[in-house]
Amino acid sequence: MSLFTHGVHLPDQRGRIFTRGIEVLPVAEKLYIPLPEKLLEQVRPGATVRRGQRLWENEFRLPVYSPVNGRIEDVVRQNHPLFGEGCYIVVAVTKPDNKPITLPDDTAYEHLSAVARMAAIVDETDGVPLFAKLRSLRKSGGTVVADATTADPHTAASLGVLLEDPARVLRGLELTAAYIDAEKYGVAVSRGAVERSAKKALRGHLFVCGKKYPTDPTAVSRKKPVTVVGVQAMAALAAAMDEHIVTDTCVVTVSGPAANRPRNWRVTEGTPLDALLTASKAEEADFLVMGDALTGILCEDVQTPVFSGVTCLLAMEELPARKAQPCTGCGECIRVCHRRLVPCEIARLLENMQYEQLPMLNPQRCDGCGACSYVCPAAREVTAAVLEACEVQGTIFMDVEGE
Repeated sequence: MSLFTHGVHLPDQRGRIFTRGIEVLPVAEKLYIPLPEKLLEQVRPGATVRRGQRLWENEFRLPVYSPVNGRIEDVVRQNHPLFGEGCYIVVAVTKPDNKPITLPDDTAYEHLSAVARMAAIVDETDGVPLFAKLRSLRKSGGTVVADATTADPHTAASLGVLLEDPARVLRGLELTAAYIDAEKYGVAVSRGAVERSAKKALRGHLFVCGKKYPTDPTAVSRKKPVTVVGVQAMAALAAAMDEHIVTDTCVVTVSGPAANRPRNWRVTEGTPLDALLTASKAEEADFLVMGDALTGILCEDVQTPVFSGVTCLLAMEELPARKAQPCTGCGECIRVCHRRLVPCEIARLLENMQYEQLPMLNPQRCDGCGACSYVCPAAREVTAAVLEACEVQGTIFMDVEGE
């Protein structure tokens, strides 16, 4: 199946990342482990943890396992660019251990959602715990799609995981499809991205998308619901169900002009960014962007830890900057919008405070992909305006003289 959508062609910046495969990053000297706020006063520096030890549950009811043998060195509070403010214990690694973390003996393997929960699997596409997604979709039918598309010019993590072990990804998809009674399931890839051997391993469960950005995997079906899941989450689910192990790593692409050794890295969760930068020879980067080229978030702290959901880190020498000009009415933003919106008109209504007319243009359908801002010849922040219009929704409250 081929999908044709609006969008924009972005220049591929991955180079040879695909052909190099995934490299394993050695465990860093210190790791960051999430700590629930309610336990902040109960944890004391100096205590020891062992690899695979079940420490506590987070706010999503997912068990938190220690990925290493080590000693608690500190308790810190950080503002993560993707996950917000949270508390962490800083663990100094004392004894390397590569043995797999196994699931508890009382895991209910007859219930897929229970396995996903005990394996602490988080779907990297949206940051939602996989067990919660599975339970909400129980017996819902439709189509399940694992997103391995590569329309973004830098990110290659999902495709790297797929090419490394397509059979395992397919196994996770099969389990998910059976659990929710899906009629169809498959992996969404960009045209020309998957080699013949991988296609054979997927046994025809493949949805081929175009190369334009952004790619919308939900377009595989216009009539029935489509559930999008992460490739890494599917691989972790198969490992938990078939091998009874917890996946305590995630795959991250490090790329960008300041990365002299761009790679797909398999990283132990909780690894600080500076370890990734050193391995990628990107220590001289002036700016770090967490996420893709158009919607990534600036990251200022190299001690920010990596967890599932972080799929790309861009090491930049400088940030692109253009001076905004008045809208020319060229319509380029309309041409590339894959949500079929009229971004320039939405921005104009917002600027002119014609809020009551905004609902007619459906700004809430915007997913913030950034394509409209990318193509704007006037260098206007069109995406930001449309997202602001989503919040206005025809009503504006103004603070007049402090009232």
